[in-house]
Parts: sequence; C-alpha cells; structure tokens
Amino acid sequence: MPQLIVKTNISKCKVPKDFFAKSTQIVANMLDKPAAGTTVVVDADAALTVGGTQEPAALVWLQSIGCISRAENKQWTALLYPHLQSSLGIPGDRIFLRFIDISRDDLAWNGKTFDDILPPPE
Repeated sequence: MPQLIVKTNISKCKVPKDFFAKSTQIVANMLDKPAAGTTVVVDADAALTVGGTQEPAALVWLQSIGCISRAENKQWTALLYPHLQSSLGIPGDRIFLRFIDISRDDLAWNGKTFDDILPPPE
C-alpha cells in the first residue's frame, strides 16, 4: 500500500540496483506495513531543476493509507533523507519530500478499493 515515488535528474545507471529492495524494506519497516504491498518507483533522467540548476536533485513522494502526520513525518524525514542522499548521491538541500495520506477509498488494488479490502477503522 505505501508508495515511494522518486523523480530525479540523475541518470538511470546511477540508481543502485539494490535501491528498490532497500527502499522497500525501509518504507515497510518504518510504516509497519507489509513489504509485499510496498511500491517503489524511480523516474530517473527527468528534466528537473532546483534553483535553476541541473545539479543532482529529486522530488520524492511518500504516500500511505495512514501513518502520515505532523509528528510521524518528522520521523520519516529523519529515516529517508540519509537513505536518499547516500544511495542516490543527492545533497539533502536538493531533495524535496512530500507526504501524502491517502484515503482508503482513494486507492485500489486487484479490482477493489482498500475501503473494501481493509477491516473497518476503529
């Protein structure tokens, strides 16, 4: 269910082969969600500038049903930034991370919305 989407101007060949597996485990563990339902997307070679320069940069979205809040986002920032910086070689001041709390009825899988898949919230 969680999704980590990275749009970056670094070339595809500079994205480490293990980035997807490592990112999946980091996201699944920190959100306490199953790795089997965690999606990681990297859109490399994007036409992207930050501050008018084409130095390595990234726009990143972390989307999840729940586990997104003011307090949690500070924790996720502390966990994701070091991973993104070291794995992709992008300085922290050139990475923007956006957190999106997805409603259960705004995400579907296997022909059903998660409102129908997950047990009712308490």
